[in-house]
Amino acid sequence: MQFNSIIAIVFLVTGTLLFFLGVIILREKAHQSVNRAASLMFFFAALGPVFAAFGIMLEINQVASSDRTFLNNIFLAWEFLFPQLLIFALHFPVKHRILKAYPRLPLLLYLPQAFHLLLMLVFTSAEQISGLLGPAQWLPGLGIVFEPFRVAVKLLLNSTAMVYRYQEGYFALINLIYVLAALITMQHSFAGIQSIRMRKQMRLVLWGVRVSTGLYAIAFLLPKITFLKVSPWQAYSITSFGLILGAGAIVIAIVRYNFLDIQIILRRGFVFSVASGVLVAAYLILYAETRDLSVTTFGASAKFVQALFLIVAVIAFQPLLHGIESVLDRFFYRNTTDYRDAVEKLGREVLSIFEPEALRQRVVNVLSEVFLVEVVFLMLPDTSGRLQTPAPGNKRAGISRKSEIASILLQEKQPVFLADILHRLQNDPQRLVLHQLRAHVLFPLLHRDALLGILILGRKITRTRFSRDELASLSMLSDQLAISQENLQLYKEKLEKQRIEEELTLAQEIQQSLLPSQWPVNAHFELTAFNIPSRDIGGDYYDFIQRDSQHLGVAIADVAGKGIPGALLMSNLQAVFRAYALRYPAPRLVVAQVNDHLACTTSAEKFVTFFYGVFDSQRMKLTYTNAGHNYPFLCRDGEVTPVDGGDMIIGVKPQIVYHQKVLKLKPGDVLLFYTDGVTEAFNPQGELFGEERVIAILQAHFKAPLQELRRKIYNAVLQFADQPYLADDLTIVLLRIK
Repeated sequence: MQFNSIIAIVFLVTGTLLFFLGVIILREKAHQSVNRAASLMFFFAALGPVFAAFGIMLEINQVASSDRTFLNNIFLAWEFLFPQLLIFALHFPVKHRILKAYPRLPLLLYLPQAFHLLLMLVFTSAEQISGLLGPAQWLPGLGIVFEPFRVAVKLLLNSTAMVYRYQEGYFALINLIYVLAALITMQHSFAGIQSIRMRKQMRLVLWGVRVSTGLYAIAFLLPKITFLKVSPWQAYSITSFGLILGAGAIVIAIVRYNFLDIQIILRRGFVFSVASGVLVAAYLILYAETRDLSVTTFGASAKFVQALFLIVAVIAFQPLLHGIESVLDRFFYRNTTDYRDAVEKLGREVLSIFEPEALRQRVVNVLSEVFLVEVVFLMLPDTSGRLQTPAPGNKRAGISRKSEIASILLQEKQPVFLADILHRLQNDPQRLVLHQLRAHVLFPLLHRDALLGILILGRKITRTRFSRDELASLSMLSDQLAISQENLQLYKEKLEKQRIEEELTLAQEIQQSLLPSQWPVNAHFELTAFNIPSRDIGGDYYDFIQRDSQHLGVAIADVAGKGIPGALLMSNLQAVFRAYALRYPAPRLVVAQVNDHLACTTSAEKFVTFFYGVFDSQRMKLTYTNAGHNYPFLCRDGEVTPVDGGDMIIGVKPQIVYHQKVLKLKPGDVLLFYTDGVTEAFNPQGELFGEERVIAILQAHFKAPLQELRRKIYNAVLQFADQPYLADDLTIVLLRIK
């Protein structure tokens, strides 16, 4: 195979790939002007290597020079690439304002190339143009009236002849001006881009345009306007190589960064198959050349050389293919940007983000880069339920859930373009909010027919439209955002429940810390106590005051209220009681002082039932005051009687006069002090444990050790309730006289 044939094949393949790339760009979004501009640019770029391949084939086949001259003239159609390059630069990434002011400017940019092509097709030389002037008596008989017309025609033809004579230099300079104008325009656009992904796109595209146009300038433009000498073969080779690099840069921009919003995913299997095919084709070409060369050089030994080449080729094939695959992976598939993958990954992330501002920032950052939109806002409910989002200028923009906008989103239950619903928002003052946010499309965050938020996207920077697939992916993301809001609410409720449980635990700790950790020991009495908090913290309290070796104070109380408030009230009661119990010997005075203090420092609903008695071990008597508490039981020789007498509960009203009574005791007597958690414990049928069951236990086991008696009362209550926990605190204090 001749080297010229190889070059022709390379040119033809290059042109075909460029044309194919233009078809892909046009087919993807033909309605977008930037896609049309890019596809035309590739179509014109494809003409160069295709015509060059045809020219080489005609030369190989020794076709007449006249036919090759016609092909050379048609080849000039390739020069439309240069104005088209400038037109593309004026469209990407956004349409330049000059195109809006002068919409027919692209047609004007084609005029120099159209004139050049027409000139070369119609005329074969400058002399032919000059010959059109004809004889001296041109347009005879018209007289002097038409002399200015004849002069103008003569000037036009002479100018055209001069242009033809120096057409290569003139149009090379024009093409160079187009290239420089396109590069300057694209560089200016690149400087104003904020999006990271679009900057990566533009950087690759700029690199490709610079390389391809730079190599073309070296091959064709500079030799025509300078003293640089380049042979036709060198010029064609350099230009084709530049086109391959430029097209390759744009292919990388498409695959890795979705250049021009083209959502085409080239699978590795397909790309690697193409790479394998190219490598096999290269092997076949090398084998053919090696075979011809070996026959010429080695003669009879050629078969040995050919076999050696095949062995080397087989050994080297797999490493070469692996290397090509690695290069393709590095350039095409490393850090590829596909909106489907990005949105799917974001959808998984948002389900585990429980901080609204972190959620909002993550959504804004990802969607801004993936979809190249001007603005992204995520409206979420504030503490009042109003949907709000940070807005430009350190402000906040909000929409009421009762607004017409919210009603429309609830009704549509799908993405809504603002332009499509403006006529339905005539009376909605909040439409101004959407205009200020530059909203373009709204995605409702719906869950169980409730609007939990709004995802707002502005227009794309490229002014391309949202495709159906993009809208579907964003709708799926909005559903996941709605679920994340529901999860956030559940998370808040969980935190609140956890906070309450922590408060209850703290209240239990406070309650237990207020109870005596050790009980007084005396030869004249035996003492035991027992307190079991319920699941909800109450305020049961008991205490012992050992005034001296003769006097023992016994107190038991039930504080109204649950949780922390009840525990705090009990803390207040303990401090006040201990202070007055050590100051006043009479129970009625202690209870009166405690009542006055609580009544002045707490509200009326924060009351306490309170019993306080002082046992005199020498006189064998109990002096007590009962402020609305359960009557204690006295068990003497198996007979149980209530220790009656009572006054008003404490903490409701100050200046209450309390009374005290005296109970004579004998050795062997057992006193039971308890809270209503014992008698008012109820079973699943709603029956109360009651005093009768307490009395029965005392009668049956009054001679048992106090620890065992206490345990029997508790077990009986627990068995009766038949529940894993008691509804109220349970407190038992047992005192046996010796």
